[in-house]
Amino acid sequence: MLILFGEQEIAGEKESGTFDCPICQSKQSYLHQQIQVYFSIFFIKTFKLSPKTDTLICTNCHSCFNPLITQTPDLFQTAVDKAVLLRALSYLIVGYGDTQHSRQRLIDIYFDHTHITLQDSEITNEVLTISSGGSPTLPLLKNNKLYLSHQAKQIILLASYQLASQSCLIEFDDRVIINTLAANLDIEISEVNYLITSISQN
Repeated sequence: MLILFGEQEIAGEKESGTFDCPICQSKQSYLHQQIQVYFSIFFIKTFKLSPKTDTLICTNCHSCFNPLITQTPDLFQTAVDKAVLLRALSYLIVGYGDTQHSRQRLIDIYFDHTHITLQDSEITNEVLTISSGGSPTLPLLKNNKLYLSHQAKQIILLASYQLASQSCLIEFDDRVIINTLAANLDIEISEVNYLITSISQN
Protein backbone atom coordinates (compact mmCIF):
# COMPACT_ATOMS: atom_id res chain seq x y z
CA MET A 1 0.00 0.00 0.00
CA LEU A 2 1.36 3.42 -1.01
CA ILE A 3 1.10 6.07 1.68
CA LEU A 4 1.84 9.64 0.64
CA PHE A 5 2.76 11.91 3.51
CA GLY A 6 4.50 15.24 3.85
CA GLU A 7 3.91 18.82 4.90
CA GLN A 8 1.60 21.58 3.71
CA GLU A 9 2.13 25.28 4.34
CA ILE A 10 -0.90 27.52 4.80
CA ALA A 11 -0.44 31.30 4.98
CA GLY A 12 -2.96 33.27 6.95
CA GLU A 13 -3.53 36.46 8.89
CA LYS A 14 -3.99 35.95 12.61
CA GLU A 15 -5.10 39.47 13.45
CA SER A 16 -4.68 43.14 12.69
CA GLY A 17 -4.46 46.20 14.88
CA THR A 18 -2.34 49.26 15.58
CA PHE A 19 1.11 49.62 17.11
CA ASP A 20 3.93 52.15 17.45
CA CYS A 21 6.00 51.40 14.34
CA PRO A 22 9.73 51.92 15.01
CA ILE A 23 10.40 52.77 11.36
CA CYS A 24 7.47 55.14 10.74
CA GLN A 25 7.93 56.67 14.23
CA SER A 26 4.16 56.85 14.59
CA LYS A 27 1.13 54.71 15.34
CA GLN A 28 0.34 52.51 12.33
CA SER A 29 -1.89 49.59 11.53
CA TYR A 30 -0.35 46.13 11.19
CA LEU A 31 -1.12 42.68 9.84
CA HIS A 32 -0.02 39.70 11.89
CA GLN A 33 0.85 36.96 9.41
CA GLN A 34 1.67 33.37 10.22
CA ILE A 35 2.60 30.51 7.93
CA GLN A 36 1.32 27.36 9.60
CA VAL A 37 2.81 23.98 8.69
CA TYR A 38 0.58 20.88 8.74
CA PHE A 39 1.51 17.21 8.57
CA SER A 40 -0.43 15.67 5.69
CA ILE A 41 -1.35 12.18 4.54
CA PHE A 42 -2.66 11.75 0.98
CA PHE A 43 -2.47 15.58 0.71
CA ILE A 44 -5.00 15.92 3.56
CA LYS A 45 -4.00 18.06 6.55
CA THR A 46 -3.98 15.95 9.70
CA PHE A 47 -2.37 18.02 12.48
CA LYS A 48 -0.45 21.23 13.04
CA LEU A 49 3.32 21.39 13.28
CA SER A 50 5.26 24.42 14.51
CA PRO A 51 4.54 27.67 12.63
CA LYS A 52 7.18 28.38 9.97
CA THR A 53 6.98 32.16 10.26
CA ASP A 54 5.25 34.49 12.65
CA THR A 55 5.60 38.10 11.53
CA LEU A 56 4.00 41.45 12.23
CA ILE A 57 4.00 43.69 9.11
CA CYS A 58 3.46 47.46 9.19
CA THR A 59 0.89 48.39 6.53
CA ASN A 60 2.58 51.76 5.94
CA CYS A 61 6.32 51.00 5.54
CA HIS A 62 5.88 47.20 5.07
CA SER A 63 8.70 46.42 7.52
CA CYS A 64 8.60 43.08 9.35
CA PHE A 65 8.85 42.78 13.13
CA ASN A 66 8.70 40.20 15.89
CA PRO A 67 5.05 40.15 17.09
CA LEU A 68 6.29 40.69 20.67
CA ILE A 69 7.00 44.33 19.77
CA THR A 70 3.35 45.17 20.51
CA GLN A 71 3.78 43.97 24.12
CA THR A 72 7.42 44.79 24.86
CA PRO A 73 8.38 48.46 24.36
CA ASP A 74 12.06 47.77 25.16
CA LEU A 75 12.30 45.88 21.85
CA PHE A 76 11.79 49.21 20.05
CA GLN A 77 15.50 50.08 19.55
CA THR A 78 16.41 46.55 18.52
CA ALA A 79 13.50 46.50 16.07
CA VAL A 80 14.72 49.69 14.38
CA ASP A 81 18.27 48.33 14.05
CA LYS A 82 17.13 44.99 12.62
CA ALA A 83 14.47 46.40 10.26
CA VAL A 84 16.83 48.94 8.69
CA LEU A 85 19.55 46.28 8.30
CA LEU A 86 17.11 43.96 6.53
CA ARG A 87 15.92 46.77 4.25
CA ALA A 88 19.50 47.75 3.29
CA LEU A 89 20.51 44.16 2.49
CA SER A 90 17.29 43.52 0.55
CA TYR A 91 17.95 46.73 -1.41
CA LEU A 92 21.29 45.27 -2.48
CA ILE A 93 19.92 41.93 -3.65
CA VAL A 94 17.28 43.73 -5.71
CA GLY A 95 20.14 45.57 -7.43
CA TYR A 96 22.53 42.63 -7.80
CA GLY A 97 19.89 40.03 -8.62
CA ASP A 98 17.32 38.28 -6.44
CA THR A 99 18.46 34.65 -6.63
CA GLN A 100 18.27 31.76 -4.19
CA HIS A 101 22.03 32.07 -3.66
CA SER A 102 21.85 35.81 -2.88
CA ARG A 103 18.95 35.20 -0.48
CA GLN A 104 20.91 32.52 1.34
CA ARG A 105 23.89 34.88 1.59
CA LEU A 106 21.57 37.57 3.00
CA ILE A 107 20.19 35.09 5.57
CA ASP A 108 23.71 34.01 6.58
CA ILE A 109 25.07 37.57 6.88
CA TYR A 110 21.98 38.75 8.79
CA PHE A 111 22.38 35.84 11.22
CA ASP A 112 26.10 36.56 11.68
CA HIS A 113 25.31 40.12 12.80
CA THR A 114 22.04 39.60 14.71
CA HIS A 115 21.83 35.90 15.67
CA ILE A 116 18.33 35.92 14.18
CA THR A 117 17.32 33.49 11.43
CA LEU A 118 15.36 35.23 8.69
CA GLN A 119 12.55 33.49 6.86
CA ASP A 120 12.36 33.62 3.07
CA SER A 121 8.92 35.25 3.32
CA GLU A 122 10.44 38.24 5.19
CA ILE A 123 12.93 38.79 2.35
CA THR A 124 10.15 38.41 -0.22
CA ASN A 125 8.12 41.09 1.57
CA GLU A 126 11.09 43.50 1.57
CA VAL A 127 11.95 42.80 -2.09
CA LEU A 128 8.34 43.41 -3.18
CA THR A 129 8.20 46.65 -1.18
CA ILE A 130 11.47 47.92 -2.68
CA SER A 131 10.59 46.84 -6.23
CA SER A 132 7.18 48.51 -6.09
CA GLY A 133 8.69 51.82 -4.94
CA GLY A 134 6.27 51.84 -2.01
CA SER A 135 8.96 52.67 0.55
CA PRO A 136 12.21 54.01 -0.99
CA THR A 137 15.28 52.68 0.83
CA LEU A 138 17.61 55.70 0.97
CA PRO A 139 14.98 58.06 2.44
CA LEU A 140 14.15 55.32 4.96
CA LEU A 141 17.81 55.21 6.04
CA LYS A 142 18.01 58.99 6.24
CA ASN A 143 14.78 59.27 8.24
CA ASN A 144 15.89 56.65 10.76
CA LYS A 145 19.57 57.57 11.18
CA LEU A 146 18.83 59.44 14.41
CA TYR A 147 17.20 56.33 15.90
CA LEU A 148 20.04 53.96 14.97
CA SER A 149 22.91 53.34 17.34
CA HIS A 150 26.36 53.98 15.85
CA GLN A 151 27.10 50.27 16.17
CA ALA A 152 23.95 49.47 14.17
CA LYS A 153 25.08 51.86 11.42
CA GLN A 154 28.47 50.14 11.27
CA ILE A 155 26.80 46.73 11.09
CA ILE A 156 24.63 47.92 8.18
CA LEU A 157 27.73 49.03 6.26
CA LEU A 158 29.78 45.92 7.08
CA ALA A 159 26.93 43.55 6.19
CA SER A 160 26.25 45.48 2.97
CA TYR A 161 29.92 45.28 2.01
CA GLN A 162 29.96 41.54 2.74
CA LEU A 163 26.89 40.96 0.57
CA ALA A 164 28.24 43.13 -2.27
CA SER A 165 31.67 41.48 -2.19
CA GLN A 166 30.11 38.01 -2.40
CA SER A 167 28.01 39.02 -5.39
CA CYS A 168 30.99 40.16 -7.46
CA LEU A 169 34.44 41.69 -7.25
CA ILE A 170 34.12 45.08 -5.59
CA GLU A 171 34.39 47.73 -8.28
CA PHE A 172 33.87 51.48 -8.42
CA ASP A 173 30.06 51.25 -8.75
CA ASP A 174 29.87 48.95 -5.72
CA ARG A 175 31.85 51.38 -3.57
CA VAL A 176 29.55 54.18 -4.73
CA ILE A 177 26.57 52.17 -3.45
CA ILE A 178 28.26 51.50 -0.08
CA ASN A 179 29.33 55.15 0.20
CA THR A 180 25.77 56.27 -0.62
CA LEU A 181 24.38 54.07 2.16
CA ALA A 182 27.00 55.55 4.51
CA ALA A 183 26.14 59.13 3.52
CA ASN A 184 22.47 58.51 4.31
CA LEU A 185 23.53 57.20 7.73
CA ASP A 186 25.85 60.19 8.37
CA ILE A 187 29.01 58.07 8.37
CA GLU A 188 32.18 59.66 6.98
CA ILE A 189 34.01 58.06 4.03
CA SER A 190 37.15 57.74 6.18
CA GLU A 191 35.20 55.51 8.59
CA VAL A 192 33.82 53.48 5.67
CA ASN A 193 37.39 52.92 4.44
CA TYR A 194 38.48 51.86 7.93
CA LEU A 195 35.57 49.40 8.30
CA ILE A 196 36.15 47.86 4.87
CA THR A 197 39.89 47.54 5.50
CA SER A 198 39.29 45.88 8.87
CA ILE A 199 36.81 43.34 7.49
CA SER A 200 38.99 42.62 4.44
CA GLN A 201 41.90 41.70 6.72
CA ASN A 202 39.81 39.21 8.72
